[in-house]
Amino acid sequence: MTAASGSTGYSFINAKAGSTPVFTVADTGKTTIAAGGLVVSDGGATITAGLAVTTGGATIAGATTISAGGLSVTGGITVVNGGLAVSLGNVAVSATTDSSTSTNGTLNGSDRRLKTAIENIQSSQDIIERLRPVTFEWRRDEFRSRNFPNGVFPGFIADEVQEILPDLVHEDGDGWKSLNYVGLVPHLVRSVQEMQAQLAQMQLQIDALQAHSWVGHDVTFLLLHMGLTVEAADDAASIASYLDREWPLEALQGDEKDVQRRRDLLKEWIVRFHSRYEVVAQLSDRYGGEHWDVLRDELLPESKPSSGGKCPLGFGAKVVSNVVSRKSTDVDELRTIMFQGRCYDVMDSRLFRPEGGQFAHFVGHDVTYALAVQSTRVEDLDVTPERAYTFEEQLMLEKYRSFFARELAVLEIEEHHKGNDSQNEVVNLHAVIEESDSMAQELSIQNLQKALANASVEQVDEVCIRTTMTPLHKAVEKHRLDLVTLLVHAGADFGARAALYDDETPLEMARRFQFDDIVAHLESIAVGSK
Repeated sequence: MTAASGSTGYSFINAKAGSTPVFTVADTGKTTIAAGGLVVSDGGATITAGLAVTTGGATIAGATTISAGGLSVTGGITVVNGGLAVSLGNVAVSATTDSSTSTNGTLNGSDRRLKTAIENIQSSQDIIERLRPVTFEWRRDEFRSRNFPNGVFPGFIADEVQEILPDLVHEDGDGWKSLNYVGLVPHLVRSVQEMQAQLAQMQLQIDALQAHSWVGHDVTFLLLHMGLTVEAADDAASIASYLDREWPLEALQGDEKDVQRRRDLLKEWIVRFHSRYEVVAQLSDRYGGEHWDVLRDELLPESKPSSGGKCPLGFGAKVVSNVVSRKSTDVDELRTIMFQGRCYDVMDSRLFRPEGGQFAHFVGHDVTYALAVQSTRVEDLDVTPERAYTFEEQLMLEKYRSFFARELAVLEIEEHHKGNDSQNEVVNLHAVIEESDSMAQELSIQNLQKALANASVEQVDEVCIRTTMTPLHKAVEKHRLDLVTLLVHAGADFGARAALYDDETPLEMARRFQFDDIVAHLESIAVGSK
């Protein structure tokens, strides 16, 4: 080992093992350890001007603090154990990560002050619909160096996404593509927002439909217009304007594509209604005439002929009533109500119980009007209105009629008269005719004969508050010539008119339904009366 003084004033050292330098301190202060390494056992080492390790790397067993200048690694860095912690500052990585990375959370820079050219995403539904979500497995055997994890994973194919959202796909120098999954989130959010707006619009349409009932109206134009016209207004006022209008017949004739589309939609609705409901009447002021009849025959499926009309507006459903006979002397012991001309036993109904029954004060009264106007006031019991019931009131009465028919027994009062006492039996010819559907023809004739024997002139022509028809109208509607004959013989007014059928007489109704046998009989009666 030799030591000398240089021009700088430093002493320098040149230690050799034989002719090989081992430890050298130059006059500039540079220290070189050629072999064996450096061990600092106590006190540590402070390097102010940086540390360069040219070969072999550096192994640091304890913690290392780099106070200034930072750490720059040009050949990559491997953290074998213990992880990497950055307490302050940022980490910038421009590289490809093989295998998978686990993190407790990431934050992306999003401050408004960092961004420019900010624009709203107008629509994303089409984009989301075009994306193809898949499941896949990595090709681990072919790309072992990438350390792909094993298993099945959900995701997208970057090549496919690139055709839809090219800005979200990155391609490295070797041509491998990667996908910015976070960039899909704004499009997903926008798509959900669009769907929410569409749902809100649909709710408005539903509310508009509910605000204006279709019942009692011709809806042909409405169904076709709303089904064919994308920009059709769907507010309540517009929907009301589509009701009771006739679709132009010429718009349904021809071989053009638009014509076929209209016919297909019309056929769909006709078949739908025809399969669920029975045709009860044909309008006289709309969709009438030979050409419309031909079109209907073309669109309607082959089916069995109708068994006869039934009451429009949903009042044709048959609910079989439980009829119980009681002597008039027993009635005083029962708890009953009168509803639409029928006497119901409410003895076992909790609704009419004396203690706590909601309708206890209805017992012994005619409740028809009160239920029609949805009143529980005593003043509305036993009321015969001077006006006709509204459509909404008729619907309400029909609901109660169906409920009573299921839950309560109808009482038949057997009256006993002596001498020339006046007849005061309540005869409901409407009920007799309605019940004829559920019994043999001969028995139904006998029941009507028996009822007519005890019926007054007023009862023979009594107008049903539910349907606005007389018993004769109902017999015609059911295509029962035998019952029609009995009613006419009993003095039924064949000139009475039914508001529900455009104020038609029984004869006009028979012509509407093309019941030729009834038409011939009533015409003969009309001629004979003249």
